Amino acid sequence: MSRYQVIDPAGAAPFDYVLEAHGTEAIVVPDAHLLFSGSFKRVGPDLLIEGEGRRALLSDYFAHEHAAILRSPDGAELPPGVIRSLSGLGSEWHVAQAGGGSGPPEIGTVRTISGTAIVQRGGASQPLANGEPVFRGDVIETGAGSSLGIVLRDNTIFSLSASARMVMNELVYDPARTDNSMSVNLVQGAFVFITGQIAKTGTVAVTTPVATMGIRGTTPIVKLSTIDGSGEFSIAADPGGPVGAYILTLPTGLQTTVASTDIVVRVSSAASFNVVTKSALEVQTDQQIIAPAYQIFSLIGQRG
Repeated sequence: MSRYQVIDPAGAAPFDYVLEAHGTEAIVVPDAHLLFSGSFKRVGPDLLIEGEGRRALLSDYFAHEHAAILRSPDGAELPPGVIRSLSGLGSEWHVAQAGGGSGPPEIGTVRTISGTAIVQRGGASQPLANGEPVFRGDVIETGAGSSLGIVLRDNTIFSLSASARMVMNELVYDPARTDNSMSVNLVQGAFVFITGQIAKTGTVAVTTPVATMGIRGTTPIVKLSTIDGSGEFSIAADPGGPVGAYILTLPTGLQTTVASTDIVVRVSSAASFNVVTKSALEVQTDQQIIAPAYQIFSLIGQRG
């Protein structure tokens, strides 16, 4: 692996990779682990990604009107909107701080926390605590050995396990309307979410590096690797017993339906998937992951 002797404006160590952006053409980042677990920062027109002693510079990434998708060697992707969020850019907090508004709306609340979790909001990171509000555009991360439970305005429950990262893009909810919507990007880690009212009265879009989930009232389990961006997708019984279903769509358009608690769909690249029966160990692990979401559900009561 070549190591480029290029120094950034801060005078730090040489980069492991220097990649040049060409408009909207997708950029392949050779180090998938760095892509999905690293920290993102804008340096002038460039994008700097750092993590565990590794550094990549994407030259002129922010110099174009429309930024490019970042892609791993296996095809897992981070879209430009997620890159901007992870870099702390385009936040409504920036507009508010400049005197142009009151900031984004509150869309949920931290209900449970074990260990540590942080939120990146308006380009700054701060610790999260139980009872704190969650806002549109927040980037939420859990620390090693930590977990976090969030309840959104429509009673959707998100349970994040250790070393997870997600972007809360959008939530529009009015109990009297039928065009409600929610949009979330899951980047890394393990998640369980129990859908609330929006899944019944609107659209829910959950995007991951390897697939998009089309959801209508169910309890998905998602595990996203920090090593290569691959994903494992399965489903749990809803609180009360019934099992729902959701559609998984790969970037190539390939689709499959997840509708059984006995199987897991493994997506190792953005072009193919493999459906297998869960092992006894996987079933046991999933039960541990699901338990916090069920506990929150019991606290907030039944959904209407």
